[in-house]
Amino acid sequence: MFGFSVSDVFPYVPADALFRVDPNDGTITSNPLGGCAPMGMAINPKAHQALIACKAFVMSWDLSRGESEVFDQLAGGDLVGYYPGADRYLVASPQGAPHSVIGIFGGTPVTYLSTVVTDARGKSAAFDETNQVVYTPDARANSGGIASFHAPAIPPRWLSLLTDVGPWAALLVAIGVLIYAVGRSADPVRRRSSKRQPAP
Repeated sequence: MFGFSVSDVFPYVPADALFRVDPNDGTITSNPLGGCAPMGMAINPKAHQALIACKAFVMSWDLSRGESEVFDQLAGGDLVGYYPGADRYLVASPQGAPHSVIGIFGGTPVTYLSTVVTDARGKSAAFDETNQVVYTPDARANSGGIASFHAPAIPPRWLSLLTDVGPWAALLVAIGVLIYAVGRSADPVRRRSSKRQPAP
């Protein structure tokens, strides 16, 4: 698992920014996050993609291009974990009592995939990639332990694209067939010639 809390690394920095440290000379550069107020972050090192849990939303960050995208499916979050075997990010969002949610993200670029509602109110989530089970601490009062659920099956992107575009494509095909049929029937060559009546 690749994940950490920003406050673990920069506990003294109240800036709303993403910091990059050059290991060669120790130079630190920062990129403003536009009101994110970051809580946690996880990185897909192969794709150079990051997912950041903000105070009121979640955002992705392309570490190579410096481009970001805001996701409002979650009202913020805390810790973020990335699981390379499944190419999944998990974001626990304990806000919204009595329920909490765990957001699932993945892909390159990072996209929102699903949300699972729980009662555990945990601030983190872990993914058992072998058994496809998600675990989160049960932080409810007078309760203790770990809550779990099977990770939802997420259809491949091409299938969701087919579902979104399929009806429109079918409508266009139907219109095309209709135009073709009307055009053929209007062609003078294909019209039936009326038989001439014999002269009286």
